[in-house]
Amino acid sequence: MTTRTFKNTLNNYSESVSTGTSASGAFFIGPLYFMAKGCWLQGIFQFIGLFLAFLFPPLIIVYLPIHLALTFFAEDIIAKNYLKKGWVEITPLKENATPSASLAETADSLAIRSPEPKDTFGNNATLLGLIIFAGLFIVFASTR
Repeated sequence: MTTRTFKNTLNNYSESVSTGTSASGAFFIGPLYFMAKGCWLQGIFQFIGLFLAFLFPPLIIVYLPIHLALTFFAEDIIAKNYLKKGWVEITPLKENATPSASLAETADSLAIRSPEPKDTFGNNATLLGLIIFAGLFIVFASTR
């Protein structure tokens, strides 16, 4: 299980995201977990999808694969959200770093990564998912 740590550059607050916790939180409490981690848009879209799936039971066939995919990618979704907000990722201490390691090796192991370049694929994928979900909603609603 990997743990990634992010640090807010404004107030030095740090937050950790681990693979196991992210996956189980996203699977069991879904939208509430994403909202608690600050991914408000993701949580709201999941609430809407869940509401529509309960309203129209055939849509559960569409919602479940989306929910499982979000569970699988929860760590990356939350990590990208932190990076987009301007937080920086702190690399963990190297495994071979010992107290007798040189100062340069220790400084290298504690280096702060620069933010990754912003990609718009996440936003486009969300929009595409909403369009597909709306289309299936219209198809199922018109067959009733």
